[in-house]
Amino acid sequence: MTKQQSSNFDWNSTANDQMATLAAANGAFVKAMAKASQSYIEGVGELTREFSDFLNTRLKHDVELGETMSSAKDWGQVAEAQQEWVRQAGEEYMAEAQKIVDLSMKLASNGSSFLAEPMTASKAASADK
Repeated sequence: MTKQQSSNFDWNSTANDQMATLAAANGAFVKAMAKASQSYIEGVGELTREFSDFLNTRLKHDVELGETMSSAKDWGQVAEAQQEWVRQAGEEYMAEAQKIVDLSMKLASNGSSFLAEPMTASKAASADK
């Protein structure tokens, strides 16, 4: 900008336009953050329930193993019960790990989706000016 162009430039109008754009975007961001926070709280609740259910199931299987071992008639039955317990535990832990990954991805995706819309709208509004 030359000195002449600079002196003709309406700085106040530009600042006011930028403030109006920022104020409009801010309301959308606040709403999006509220939705994302609610989604996060619900997702954490779902993860907590999943962990609790899994822990409850595993403890039940542990008690069953103890009961089976205490009523075993020989060491072969004890070994068989332990092998079955290890196999079952491995399968359940692998399945649970996948559930936790899926729930975590859902949690991250849901929260970020609420924030994407106002960011896109804000960029479009800035580009129009």
